Amino acid sequence: MLKEQYFPFFMDMPLYLVKEKEDSGTVEEKSETAIEPPSEKVEENPVAYEAKAIPTEGQNLKGCIILLANDNEFKAQRTFLFKILASVKRSQEDVLLANCSAVSSSQLEALLSEHNHRHLLSFGVDLPGSTAVKEKYNVSTIQHGKVLLSDTLAAIEQDMEKKKALWKALQSMFLV
Repeated sequence: MLKEQYFPFFMDMPLYLVKEKEDSGTVEEKSETAIEPPSEKVEENPVAYEAKAIPTEGQNLKGCIILLANDNEFKAQRTFLFKILASVKRSQEDVLLANCSAVSSSQLEALLSEHNHRHLLSFGVDLPGSTAVKEKYNVSTIQHGKVLLSDTLAAIEQDMEKKKALWKALQSMFLV
């Protein structure tokens, strides 16, 4: 049964509720009660939210998600990334590459919860709350598996110290 107090929110014109009293099968009295809409109008500003899917590539056969800072970097650093993956015995089909440029933390959370993973590599992407790891080139263990946060691919390719740090972290993540 609907409550009379809620009717004004569904309709903006007067609504009359007819109550009937029955006694021995005959209707004796009909009463009408006017329910007026509230005097002040509540204006709702709907928030436009467009759920944009994060572009991904690969089949994630070995439960490894790789987050990349932007698509341009991936296109330019593709060969370098696949050399890194080959060094830890992973191919393009074994991983899921995700282009995380201009995505919100909730979209990133949704991607991580949707895809099964034991390993998460982040190249220049800040991780959302549940997987927040702040220290770069240090393998951390979370509920889903292992997480490695690093600099962007372009920065790693240009700096020998970052390459060494990445290699050491990848060995502890995949080969030990």
